[in-house]
Amino acid sequence: MTTEVLQDLDSSDFVVNASELCSPDETFETFFDILETETDGMPAGTIVHRDIIESYLNETDSEGKKIILVAAPSEDLRCIFPRLNGHPDPIEGILDMGSMILCIDKRQAVGRGIEWDPSTVLHMQSANGSLNRTLGLARNVLMEIGDLQFRAQLHVVEKAPYQLLIGRPFESLTCMETKGARDGSLELTLTCPNTGHKIQMGTYPRGRGVRMEKDETGGLTPSERPPVSQNDSSDNAQADTNFQTTSMNC
Repeated sequence: MTTEVLQDLDSSDFVVNASELCSPDETFETFFDILETETDGMPAGTIVHRDIIESYLNETDSEGKKIILVAAPSEDLRCIFPRLNGHPDPIEGILDMGSMILCIDKRQAVGRGIEWDPSTVLHMQSANGSLNRTLGLARNVLMEIGDLQFRAQLHVVEKAPYQLLIGRPFESLTCMETKGARDGSLELTLTCPNTGHKIQMGTYPRGRGVRMEKDETGGLTPSERPPVSQNDSSDNAQADTNFQTTSMNC
């Protein structure tokens, strides 16, 4: 391809040096095409700037076009909020299908009037190898989720790093079905073992309670942020960072 192109512009000859249209690290062919025939009213020899996106799609091989989705470094634990022993206040129950039992913190058990048998205890080994002894077993505790009622066996734990830990027995009892999404959300389908009645419900990130999640599907709406004084900047920076520490559970 010649580096000089002769064009007819306003009935005058105009010579274009193609090298002047590109930086030293770029080639003329990277960004421009020269029409060999008349196209869309443009005479032959016209220099046309390529569309960047179209060039990428046409010239990139099929492997380069693939978008690979990867897992997030971490995801929030998901919780539900059942009511126990007829108490009106819900309790935060962490879903942990890697646990063989259901556990409740002693303070939560006492606050809800739950009694337990101290003769039935377990020695649980934590991830660090230490053994923790449960205080006893609370049998047939009424658990209410929506209009479903279950009877759960709860192991009482002293100073547990959770309010309620919901393990595999709950999954088996309710024939629990899960439906996860890439945004980290999780939906449950529970079936009453006595009536066969089913409900579908959402779950919530640990430590945030029952609340409306942000809709991430819509477009971004630009908005102006009010100016922040120098005295308030440090307070806002601390408010934007919220770290919650937890202990290792069983």
